[in-house]
Amino acid sequence: MIRENIVENSDFRFRAKAFVIFSLIFILFLSFDILVDFYIHKNLTNVFYYVEMLGAILITLNLIVFLKLKNEINITIFLIMSGLISFLFALSKGENIDSIFGLTAYPFIVAFTRGYRSVIPWNLPLIFGFTLTFLTKKDLLKILPINSIQGIKSDQVLLELMFSYLLVVIVSYFLSKTAKDITFEIYNISVKDPLTGLFNRAFALSYLDKETEEIKRNRNPKNNICVVYIDLDNFKTVNDTFGHSVGDTVLKKVASIFKLFFRKSDVIARLGGDEFLVIAKNVDCESLNRRLEDLRNKLEREFMRFGISMSYGIAEIPKDSITAKEVIEIADERMYQNKQLRKHKVVKRELPSPEELSTD
Repeated sequence: MIRENIVENSDFRFRAKAFVIFSLIFILFLSFDILVDFYIHKNLTNVFYYVEMLGAILITLNLIVFLKLKNEINITIFLIMSGLISFLFALSKGENIDSIFGLTAYPFIVAFTRGYRSVIPWNLPLIFGFTLTFLTKKDLLKILPINSIQGIKSDQVLLELMFSYLLVVIVSYFLSKTAKDITFEIYNISVKDPLTGLFNRAFALSYLDKETEEIKRNRNPKNNICVVYIDLDNFKTVNDTFGHSVGDTVLKKVASIFKLFFRKSDVIARLGGDEFLVIAKNVDCESLNRRLEDLRNKLEREFMRFGISMSYGIAEIPKDSITAKEVIEIADERMYQNKQLRKHKVVKRELPSPEELSTD
């Protein structure tokens, strides 16, 4: 869940930036085209000249609203307006640079502002519009002013625009899908521990810093963060006795057990070696402590043959500290105290030899 939330937030920030950039490009392009029609072509009788003016105004207002509210609906509104303008460009100007720009840009606008899964659905109306225009071209030529539909006077031009547009839609879909897959792969590499699949140290510390700052800003007494520092007991002996391949298998199994005992919203990270960090937001530390005792019992049963257990320490934000570094140090110190206390109470089991293990 935490991964999905982070990816979703990062995805929205990327799409928001793309929306702002494409909105500005469309506004500048429409403004330039309006000026050219007004000062050079003196073509003020074309209906589309006023459509361009209205489009530029509406896209500008939509962008201003988005910058204030950061609402997803503004992206949707922009896609509807830019798609309609692109289609009208094609009908009005045919192979003119305006229509080529609109038809080339729109599939990529959808890909960058909505994602590759939206490329086909959002472009279907335009494809349908081209098909319908081609089939009813003669009737449209009778109804609409001839200077407003230069792009559909020729069957060849209309077909070329249709097939060019379809090609761009297909290309934009596969390019955006490939980019998404690569981005997701890079994300996994950058935040995940390659052995266990848990979050890595860098991500956990960065996440804790961010959430700590959020606690400082809100000052809500109901909000807290419990930080758990976990260290596996007797794991080094497993590596020394049975080898690192067995040790790696144990770590993977431990990670899978951790995922069962903590919430999907909790961040579970491997700091390195046999040390782990759990970051749990808005949780009762007492109930978390009971859950950790159950977790320890589970590990001891699961890895009885290796004599593995775990020691842990819990620190709470803001109760124990209001800084990420200090709270980790406190949790680490409490983990060490827990380990020393248990050493005096628990008799370490004798590890089996590799030969005995192989006969199990």
